[in-house]
Amino acid sequence: MPQLARIAIYPFKSFDPLRVDEAVVLPNGALQHDRQFALIDQSGKFINAKRTPAVHGLELVLDPFDRTLTARRRSDTEVRHWQIDDQRDDLQRWLSDYFSLDLRLIEEPEGGFPDDTEATGPTIISVASLQTVTDWFPGLTMDDVRRRFRANLEVEGVEPDRN
Repeated sequence: MPQLARIAIYPFKSFDPLRVDEAVVLPNGALQHDRQFALIDQSGKFINAKRTPAVHGLELVLDPFDRTLTARRRSDTEVRHWQIDDQRDDLQRWLSDYFSLDLRLIEEPEGGFPDDTEATGPTIISVASLQTVTDWFPGLTMDDVRRRFRANLEVEGVEPDRN
């Protein structure tokens, strides 16, 4: 019988996950804090890895509970920290400099910024599927594949008790 193996929310659209033990399901079906924040360019388009490969070079960890953001270029050891409400202008400047674009940080706490606006619920994948994709591409780790798929819920099968 399948069981829930992992819950991850992605507080900052297109960036790193936050593993949680439980999540609140919002009235629209989305998980609370999932894709709550996003970056947009001057034309209102989202910054994501599909159109902006520089996303892969940046580690962003957003804590939606204390509203802080930690950033590090994956090629560097320097870590930056911001409190989103008090230091938003500085944060936007730093991100704009990193991406060489004029960017704005936006927030939607009532359901986030899902890719599929008609099916706003959590995304689900099996651990076996993640492992299979990892096996197909030598050099990729399970975490690399997780970052690519960005699923909220991972399920795994449980062997029946034979006793």
